[in-house]
Amino acid sequence: MQQLAARPHSIDGTVVEPKRAVAREESRKPGVHVTVKKMLVGGIKEDTEEHHLREYFLEYGKIDTIEIITDNLVKRGALDL
Repeated sequence: MQQLAARPHSIDGTVVEPKRAVAREESRKPGVHVTVKKMLVGGIKEDTEEHHLREYFLEYGKIDTIEIITDNLVKRGALDL
């Protein structure tokens, strides 16, 4: 995932933190990080929309789906690559 190597990532003037979406119990298995097809993006602004994430990360490759997840404290983006 070259998306993670190109740091820092700034969307709409805010530095965000993309990470591979790997379950904790899976993260210790050899090679699992190479096959990950999902990325979580933390630190996005409250008014960030799907098209902001798509426009930014599209330069790194194909994006199948984007989901913006909100809870009471944090807003995150999930990208399926």
